[in-house]
Amino acid sequence: MNNKIKIMVENSYDELVQLLKELIEQDTTNLPGNEYLGVRVLEKFLKKYDIPYDIHWKEKGRENIIVRIGEGEKKLFSAGHIDVVPAGNEKLWKYPPFEGHVEGNIMYGRGTTDNKGPLAALFIAAKVIWQLKNDLNGTFIVSGVADEEKGSVYGTDFLMEKGLIDCDYAIIPDIGGNCKVIDIAEKGVLDVKIITKGKSAHGSTPALGINAIEKMGDLIKALSEYKFKYEEHKYLSPPTMNIGLIKGGNASNMVADKCEIIVNIRYLPSQKKDETKVDLEHFLQAIHKDTEVEIMANLNPTEVNPDNELVTAISMKTKEILGFEPTLIGLGGATVCKTFIENNIPAVGWSPGPDDVAHIANEYVDLKELLKFSQAMAEVVFELLK
Repeated sequence: MNNKIKIMVENSYDELVQLLKELIEQDTTNLPGNEYLGVRVLEKFLKKYDIPYDIHWKEKGRENIIVRIGEGEKKLFSAGHIDVVPAGNEKLWKYPPFEGHVEGNIMYGRGTTDNKGPLAALFIAAKVIWQLKNDLNGTFIVSGVADEEKGSVYGTDFLMEKGLIDCDYAIIPDIGGNCKVIDIAEKGVLDVKIITKGKSAHGSTPALGINAIEKMGDLIKALSEYKFKYEEHKYLSPPTMNIGLIKGGNASNMVADKCEIIVNIRYLPSQKKDETKVDLEHFLQAIHKDTEVEIMANLNPTEVNPDNELVTAISMKTKEILGFEPTLIGLGGATVCKTFIENNIPAVGWSPGPDDVAHIANEYVDLKELLKFSQAMAEVVFELLK
């Protein structure tokens, strides 16, 4: 453990609280985002220490801020996102969601855990690293990014497309888990549309038509018994299927000539999207041969070697500073780790904050935990960029 880093971070507690409070006070609900409001807060913080930065955007108001510290060839990237989900019914909140109310060591507000708390902690770590940059043998890149809640089109994906993120590793602090877990694998996300067709007729003479909704009912019942073909994964649970949307018919007094559902499939690295689609299609066409299956969207499953340098450094420093060794896990959800891994950059998820308060009323974070994360993150940076 580096005592110099420990002392510098501990002396930054009040600054961390103020930085996070100012971030929470900016309403960056996506849509529309307005991440520039958060960027102005981070900009003010960086200027205080003369830390250089760049701002990039794909669309006005959807800003991303990037800080580069050090000059070595080895590069580590980490980012928190500035956008948040809507606050929802404010009557369910103990305190106004965009106030950043502090009660003891707990701060309440939309984004405290997802993801402005980890973002603020990252920038406190960046300040410490900047002040110790002469000891750094590599480049630490830290960023506040836009649009994570709606797919990162204006954030990480945009920065990657423009070549603005060039790194050897990435740590994404956006999974919760109180720093007790490291996300090293994520399921694929496949949306498929299933279509049944019928024959229209008057509602008074349904026997003259073929009801596409009734055909879809047969398929929905059958899907509850569907079995995926896959190999078990050490860190990921079995594949799942969820029927999330349904649409059919034109009027109650007409026999429906078309019905469609959207099915969300979370699949494993041993499965391929096209094979998964074909297997499903064959299964459904055995029930109604004119059933159509279309792929609407896909994110591939991703994973990194559990013995890579990132995992080793995070595990070591977490044990030193927080007193426990994180568990390696896989996620059914998707993070921007996928973007990096698909570009051959090892990336893991690891972050402070509980994993059961994001996107709900009374979202909160433990400020002392955020401070410990700042220390651990700074030490991980120096461990990887010795």
